[in-house]
Amino acid sequence: MLIKKKCKLERSLGEKLFLKGDRCNSSKCGLARRPVRPGIHSNVKVGKRKKSSKTEFGRQLNHKQKLRFSYLLSEKQLRKYFDQVKEKDNAPELLLKKIESRLDNIVFRLGLANSRSKARQLVSHGHILVNKKIVKVPSVNIIINDEISLKELSKGKILTDALKLKMKQNILPGWLTFSQEELNGQVKDQPMVEDLRNNFNLQSIVEYYSR
Repeated sequence: MLIKKKCKLERSLGEKLFLKGDRCNSSKCGLARRPVRPGIHSNVKVGKRKKSSKTEFGRQLNHKQKLRFSYLLSEKQLRKYFDQVKEKDNAPELLLKKIESRLDNIVFRLGLANSRSKARQLVSHGHILVNKKIVKVPSVNIIINDEISLKELSKGKILTDALKLKMKQNILPGWLTFSQEELNGQVKDQPMVEDLRNNFNLQSIVEYYSR
């Protein structure tokens, strides 16, 4: 997505989704510079809309859109993940695990990219190895004990000083490990709801698709 479009999405949803990587934490962040809704709602400050004015359907839709845009999923992809877990009692938790276990998301979580869009680009361009083999499919599911690393020839192109610093400051979720020396990570457990950094209501998303 273009930067302007990403900023507009965040403004419309009223929340930072960190779609632009480090830019979201800088003074250039569109939501910080212009904290109003786009279009005809441009005079309404983000977060100031009356809660009572939004229906239950509207709240469910809002959470669904935040999740979809944050993980760069199409409506078809998210619906597919839901269909795979909808018959289970713990559907919200399983939905999270399906999405968090994507290769592009794990590359982002490991700190090898400063945004999911950049992580997806790294995967698609063949810079990422899974168990020492190149994988170019961002949506591929990574399981426990899988190892994720950078291709040796790619390290010089990707590892800028800024990225190295970010990797040192990166806070890993509890289900991943990462070696700064070897520049590889490993999945040691399944993703947990507690590790979700964004304010998604997974139950609302399940209810949206269960209508």
